[in-house]
Amino acid sequence: MGAEDILTWMDALQIVSYIAVMTNSALICFSMEVIQLSLIYKLWIFFFLQYSILFAMYIFDRVVDDVPEDVSYNVVDFDDDSGMIIMMIVVMIIA
Repeated sequence: MGAEDILTWMDALQIVSYIAVMTNSALICFSMEVIQLSLIYKLWIFFFLQYSILFAMYIFDRVVDDVPEDVSYNVVDFDDDSGMIIMMIVVMIIA
C-alpha cells in the first residue's frame, strides 16, 4: 500500500493549501486590531479575502501547466506493456 504517483500527494497538498488559506484569512481578519470593526464587517472581510485568494489559486491552477512542455514528451506511460519494457531496458543498460 502506498502512493502510486505524485497525484496522491498533489491532492493532499492542495487540501492543505485550502486549509491554510482559511486559517490565514481568519487570523488576518479576527486577530488584527488595527481598525475597530464590528463582527459583521470582520466576517464580510473574512469571506471576501478567503474567496478572493481561492479564486486566484483556481486561476493560477488553470493557467500554469503542471508539466513543462519539454518534459511532457519524455514521460513514459507505465499502463501499457511497452512502457514497462522500455523502462526495464533502460534499467538494464544503466546497471
